[in-house]
Amino acid sequence: CSRATARTTAALQTLHLVLEQQSQSTSLDFSIATVGKLSQEQGGPSTQTIRNRTGKHFQQLIDAWAAYSGTTRKKPLSVRQKQLLNNNDQHILESIDDPVIRAVVGSLIAERNKYRDQLNVLKANTDIVIDRTVKSQ
Repeated sequence: CSRATARTTAALQTLHLVLEQQSQSTSLDFSIATVGKLSQEQGGPSTQTIRNRTGKHFQQLIDAWAAYSGTTRKKPLSVRQKQLLNNNDQHILESIDDPVIRAVVGSLIAERNKYRDQLNVLKANTDIVIDRTVKSQ
């Protein structure tokens, strides 16, 4: 902070307070979207400011707080996402070292889960009529 402008120093201090509050919350969501929204509400840097190329110092501060809290900048999975991404899928993704391939496989798993959900809806709403003829006596 010794070489930073007064404006940058104030923004970093505001962001620091936001991150401190976030580390004490139950969600532990250090994603740039969440932190930027909370920061902007308190007069700090916005989501876009943090994402910008010149926002590296903000990202480093977020990374430091996330590491201190035992998590990362990635947005935590929602309850629905956790249900869809079972342990086997998670194990497969964790075993892939290349981030590009991991992202592709992750999107394929998500697509498979979407189609599985659609199939289950169709199965639940299907009545199959085999023969419509009426017996005459």
